[in-house]
Amino acid sequence: MPKLIGLLLTDGNVRFGSRTYRIVYAGKSDELHQIFRKLMNNIFGLENFYEYTDKKGVKTTTYSSKIIGEYLINTCGTFKKAQSRTNPKDYPKINLKIFYEITTQELKEVFRLMFSADGGVVMGVKWHKRYNKWELTRRIILKCSHPGMRKVYRYLLKERLEINTKEWDSSIAIDTKDDLFRFAKEISFVKNVKVSKKSLYWQGYNKNNILSILIKTYKIKPERLKSFKMQNDVISNKPKNYWFEPADGCRALME
Repeated sequence: MPKLIGLLLTDGNVRFGSRTYRIVYAGKSDELHQIFRKLMNNIFGLENFYEYTDKKGVKTTTYSSKIIGEYLINTCGTFKKAQSRTNPKDYPKINLKIFYEITTQELKEVFRLMFSADGGVVMGVKWHKRYNKWELTRRIILKCSHPGMRKVYRYLLKERLEINTKEWDSSIAIDTKDDLFRFAKEISFVKNVKVSKKSLYWQGYNKNNILSILIKTYKIKPERLKSFKMQNDVISNKPKNYWFEPADGCRALME
């Protein structure tokens, strides 16, 4: 149940319409849709889902049930995450008590699903004017516009999993070496989940593969980046022994 709720609180929803509730999961990852269906089947014994894919390639999996919808609403209060139209500072109150009641291992599995569905890896290179050198950008994010939910997630990551986070552009961000390493070891992403087309250079890449590249970049000596004079030096350089497979090249490193 916590894993199902974790998915529904990212790319999913539970809403009432036409005399019944619709339990919905929407996204482009077939792996996450399979997990959604499996969780619904294991918990409620459901098998027949309605599925469709829109013109943008976003797939939606839906099951309609008043009883199950009411059960999920009673558990969380609501699955609406957007602020009030009349008062932008007012967000719905979502009950996340269920995440406090599970084991540490179960919590890791919940966060693995959430980061896979609505999170990702920020990996790139940029010029630092102040220090006059190239520097690598390394960050794991979980998109979450609801401030109350961010507060709870950050608390659980810190207190239960010992992962420090920051607020970054209405998201939760992990960007220190120790915390990135701990995320890679303890949480990571669901196998075979790929980066969406929103990413300029990483689209279609496996999220876990990019995470592996990110971790390997810590083996690079700072002097190596200092030796580059132009952006093209970074792009044309091919340090396959450091973080890229030969076929990938270095252009993919650019944000």
